Amino acid sequence: MKAFKLRWLVLVALAVLSIGFVQAGISLGQEALFLRSVEVEGELPVTDPASLSWEEANEVTVPLSGQTLALPNRPQPFANSVQVRTLHNGTHIVFRVSWPDATQDNRTTGLSEFRDATALLLASSDLPGICMGSRGQRVHIVQWKADWQADIEEGFHDLQDTFPNFWVDLYPFAVGDPPYRLPEAFPEGARDLLVGWAVGNPFSEPLKITAVEDAVAEGFGSITTQERQDALGRGVWANGRWSVTIARQLNTGDPQDQSLGLGGRYNFALAVWDGSSGDVGARKSVSSWITLDIPGPPPFAALDILVPVVLIILAAMAAYLLIRSTWQRRKRD
Repeated sequence: MKAFKLRWLVLVALAVLSIGFVQAGISLGQEALFLRSVEVEGELPVTDPASLSWEEANEVTVPLSGQTLALPNRPQPFANSVQVRTLHNGTHIVFRVSWPDATQDNRTTGLSEFRDATALLLASSDLPGICMGSRGQRVHIVQWKADWQADIEEGFHDLQDTFPNFWVDLYPFAVGDPPYRLPEAFPEGARDLLVGWAVGNPFSEPLKITAVEDAVAEGFGSITTQERQDALGRGVWANGRWSVTIARQLNTGDPQDQSLGLGGRYNFALAVWDGSSGDVGARKSVSSWITLDIPGPPPFAALDILVPVVLIILAAMAAYLLIRSTWQRRKRD
């Protein structure tokens, strides 16, 4: 009877320890599918993937697979995994995604040029389609693009930069003489002949303020750029590796965005595009669903100290009783 009670005591202690590990952000299994956002005070490293603040966040390695559900597909992933961390300060959240890439692909004006990119797909507790959501189940997508980043840091890259012999004799209302440069030569009115820019296509916008596109989707082929753009980010390529930040408010106030909040749990997935491999659109490497935990403030500050102490005491008691029982059985034998 005593041995039976002892076994139950040990099982209870182990269960309490497991709960404590989960509360502390320690995963005993399937670590790659659970990510806890760590709270820090002050400003977040929104555009600095190399900030020392990232050392405060746990890094989770997320496996990738090929995308085979829609064309153009990718049977095998470009990279086996990505590393992801996240921080928040109570009002904003930032992710850092890092993966190996031997080449920096940040231009798309050439006929065979494709960009490097990464995206977060955010969803509520109900799991929609893993890639682009599904009908009636909208997903929020924030995608960082290497060519948008280059446009911001190096200036807008246009056709004449890739094709030096490109020439237009005349654009009505354009300023100056050919060759015309964007955006300097095109005040309002002159840009009407540049159809993509005139209708607000973000890919044709020469004056980008963020390298991250805010979009929504409800299934394959339905991705749509949002009217409001609430995400920021920046990528750094160094030593054959991309490190990219993607940041936004927890609650942006935009009904098209997935609202986040303290104390909540959400689902998100990752995707990576490799320009050198010809990745574009649905041709990408993707992850499975990952649980995002954004802890709220504890009800009592003392719990931060009390819970670990209680767990240690329970574990010590269980170990002591187990050793004592084993020793007594040996003496009886």
